Amino acid sequence: MRPAVVVACAVVAAGAVIATALALGSGDACDDLRFDRAEWAEADRDEYAPCVVEVQPFRGLEDDELVRRLGRPNERRRGELRWWIGADDDFGMKIDALIVPIDARGRAGPARIGRSG
Repeated sequence: MRPAVVVACAVVAAGAVIATALALGSGDACDDLRFDRAEWAEADRDEYAPCVVEVQPFRGLEDDELVRRLGRPNERRRGELRWWIGADDDFGMKIDALIVPIDARGRAGPARIGRSG
């Protein structure tokens, strides 16, 4: 075989290995998160908030424990707490938010991403 063919085969094989690793690794992006205040403050919230929705680590927590875990919410509405993720439009009038409903007993329900503002 020519050296160029061998190199081309090696590049294709390496690309296949990398693509497979990325495909397998993408499903566990949320596995290493601690879901605490430090991570929420430091993380890219556009990536972190979907993990909260996927894993639901706060479901069933009392609201004061939830606030200890994520910090003070940006908004408190009747029956839910909201933490801002980021501006959703050019003027920043609508803000994407991590929304956690709080039931009558003061416990967190299933988190979702919605809009505030």
